[in-house]
Amino acid sequence: MPAANKPKNEAERLAALRSYEILDTPPDPRFDDITALAKDLFGVPIAVVSLVDANRQWFKSCIGLDVSETSRDVAFCAYTILESRPLVIQDARSDVRFSDNPLVTEEPGIQFYAGVPIVNDEGLALGSLCVIDFVPREPTETQIEMLLKLGRLTLNQMESYKHGILLQQHTEEVEKARNAEEVTRQKLEHVLRSRNAILAGMSQEIRTPITTIMGLSDILVQDTDKDTFSTERAAGAILSNARYLLEVINTIVEISGDVNASRDFEPSRTSLFEVAQDVEKVVQLNAENRNLSVLVDFHYPFPSVVYSDTARLKRSLVGLLNYVVNHSTEGPVRLSFQGTEESVTIEIMSPDFSSSFLSSQSSGSAKIADQPFLYAKRTVEWLQGKLSVEGAQENAKIVITLPVGGDATLVRANPLNVASQDPTKRKYIGQILVVEDDRMNQRLITHILKKSGIGVVCASDGQEGLDVAREQDFDLVFLDYNLPVMNGVEVARKLSTEKPSLPIVALTGVQSQREILDLIEAGCKECISKPFERNQLHECLKRYLPTDVDAMVAESRGTGTEELVGNEEFASLVLGYLGKLQERLIDIREAFDEKDWQTLREESHKLVSAGLFGFPKVSLLAKLLEEQANLQSAEGAEEVLTKLRYEIEGLSDGKSESVKSSKS
Repeated sequence: MPAANKPKNEAERLAALRSYEILDTPPDPRFDDITALAKDLFGVPIAVVSLVDANRQWFKSCIGLDVSETSRDVAFCAYTILESRPLVIQDARSDVRFSDNPLVTEEPGIQFYAGVPIVNDEGLALGSLCVIDFVPREPTETQIEMLLKLGRLTLNQMESYKHGILLQQHTEEVEKARNAEEVTRQKLEHVLRSRNAILAGMSQEIRTPITTIMGLSDILVQDTDKDTFSTERAAGAILSNARYLLEVINTIVEISGDVNASRDFEPSRTSLFEVAQDVEKVVQLNAENRNLSVLVDFHYPFPSVVYSDTARLKRSLVGLLNYVVNHSTEGPVRLSFQGTEESVTIEIMSPDFSSSFLSSQSSGSAKIADQPFLYAKRTVEWLQGKLSVEGAQENAKIVITLPVGGDATLVRANPLNVASQDPTKRKYIGQILVVEDDRMNQRLITHILKKSGIGVVCASDGQEGLDVAREQDFDLVFLDYNLPVMNGVEVARKLSTEKPSLPIVALTGVQSQREILDLIEAGCKECISKPFERNQLHECLKRYLPTDVDAMVAESRGTGTEELVGNEEFASLVLGYLGKLQERLIDIREAFDEKDWQTLREESHKLVSAGLFGFPKVSLLAKLLEEQANLQSAEGAEEVLTKLRYEIEGLSDGKSESVKSSKS
């Protein structure tokens, strides 16, 4: 069989591949999630993330084959990296390039192959994401398009991995600089500036895969063709991983903004019930891919809260639990909690977890990305606790002991069980400033927040919001982008300078990546796009506000709460919004007829918030119309506008009656 030619830029390509330091690293659930989705998408037995080295192709993730690499001479992917488009082989037996390939004529007997190149920003093909079957196939255009998206997601994950390596290298350099007496203060400041520059860049690099993951998950969840995708469970796991990564970003940004953040421990109220719930969601899919179950249990009575660092503790537990999962063949893998008023003990174990797996962990030269035990041990000690390995070599367990660190009530039940079916039953402690010019949006956001026990103050323009924030103390600010008098970027810039410890979250319908970056650079911790789901809002609240455990426990004893949807106040909000839809549709039509693209964009943008009131299709069509206005596409805008008109007229005829009935 003819071996594939090597690219003309082979030397540069190999140098780029090796700069990621990813070859011959252990399995990673982030890449395994991608191959699992590709396998389900095509309904094939094999899916692989293949990186093409000088004389071999090495598999970062491989589902369906019990090998980690093959010779490059027989690699289909060696052909894939020569092209900028997907390589599809419907039947390898009739293709002269592969008909006598031993992978075709012998085991495993490949007949169908579809692969997309993984190409970095410099245009260098590092490898491919491919799917394989033992029978001929003819994939659809939709399947190939989705495979391309998964290929881009694979590159994003590789970039995140690379930045993690750079971060570790710079962190070690900083530690050496601090411990070396001969290092001058000027050199230390230079190292810190370099580290901070990498951290700031890394925060944006990680946001890209988060956006891709959440967008892809939304497509999978909303797709009604369950014969094509039966992957809602996998999509949910990806969303949990995305939220976890966002918490890691928040930690990185804090370190970037304050050189003392990595040294000083400022404890805050931490619910281990919430930590355990999030850790289980992040690790669950990895465990299921290995036919293992994860069991989380609490021994009561148990402290309602401890005073710790939530994000770092959660990251440590995720790393340790994944480590035990990856080195276990029998389940369940257990995450167990017990405690007193003074301390808590966390144990991680499985029936066949061996301490021999940790024998290499004593080496301080290992990378943290490959050694979660080392990272967790340093973190636990930083949290003034202790981490150890106990038990026999073939029946070991990881044990973490942490101080409670403050006054805590011992509870005899998990307060999150109250909110497990309805996130609006969570209660928080805090005061929030909402800077939003749309009165209807103000009322809705205020309604949601007050039902969670939060105090709310609203401002209708940027200057008013800045003045109120200066005069009063708040725990969190929700800030819109398009505001009268002073826009959201200017408000965020001034407020983050005057009150650097006050977190600001952009709650806005802007779609431009440049505008989002402007908000982040101005001081916003994150951006939540309208329309948002209530779950997104509550996940945000969890990151910045302490949970009012006492209120949730009291509620679990029978005080009860009112449902958000279906009560009279919310129904009135929806009816009021319905009344405005027809008026805004007229304004949109007039702007389109006059080809006033700027006005059309602005009026379409106002309808993006329709999803907050239970009209997600109106919100989606408004976003599409805004895009067509940006492109100044008359044909595309007219098509979307027609669909938007039918949707709004249908809502006005039928939806209002159902809303009215919910009030009675």
